[in-house]
Amino acid sequence: MPVLDLGSEFPLEQFDAEISPNDVMFHISKHYVNVGLSALKLIDYAGGKGFTPSGGLRAILDLPCGHGRVARALRSRFPNADLTVCDINRDGVDFCARKFKATGVYGTDDFERMEIGKSFDLIWVGALIIHFRADQTIRFIRCMTRHLSEDGLLILTTLGGRASLRLTAMNKVRSGYSKGKLRNKSTFRMIQDWRTRYNTLSNMHAQFRNVGYGYEDDPRCPGTGYGHSMISRHWMEGFFAGEAYGIVDYMERGWYDYQDVLFVKKKVRDS
Repeated sequence: MPVLDLGSEFPLEQFDAEISPNDVMFHISKHYVNVGLSALKLIDYAGGKGFTPSGGLRAILDLPCGHGRVARALRSRFPNADLTVCDINRDGVDFCARKFKATGVYGTDDFERMEIGKSFDLIWVGALIIHFRADQTIRFIRCMTRHLSEDGLLILTTLGGRASLRLTAMNKVRSGYSKGKLRNKSTFRMIQDWRTRYNTLSNMHAQFRNVGYGYEDDPRCPGTGYGHSMISRHWMEGFFAGEAYGIVDYMERGWYDYQDVLFVKKKVRDS
């Protein structure tokens, strides 16, 4: 198996550095590790603000877990927590459950019926709803809040705000043209792909400006329901206004200086 290069001053103990050969998120050790550490910083921030239960994080859910980019950091920081990992990628779930002594749950896109079987003090959702339509996002968030303990915290990330729009545009344009892939594309195919990506981004930006939620199917995966979204803070606040849960904090570009971060808890009723 590939192994992460952690360096001599790595801050976490008992950090499992072995990477699954099927981990599509692993390209460079430094970036891979820092994304996980950035998630821990957000959890520490939430604890400092009093958003996490005072008794500590006894039950944690990482969804989507992939092959453990965040789960390995969670297990290292919270060695005694009841960690659950969930993803539609079953190989990723099996790997994380085995490597990080976690409970594995195979995911589904039927969020209205999805049941994980327990409640959690912390649910970490990184880089998932950035691929959802608005109706999918609504159903998913309601599924997650159903699985929060009474004082539990949901942390989820989105792409939104002008800074994220620019970053998304650059990443989508660059996507598919790095690491020598240019050599495998004809000029005609390159022009077609650039035009498709440009039109997709233009449509997303227009929707984002008009209603606060921009979504387009990924042109490489037509008809699968998998795409890319940009969600404004205003849209999120409007959705949560009618929910039993609300945003207690919002951090623009808070996760690895890229994705916006929402901290969500059950609303306190006025006495």
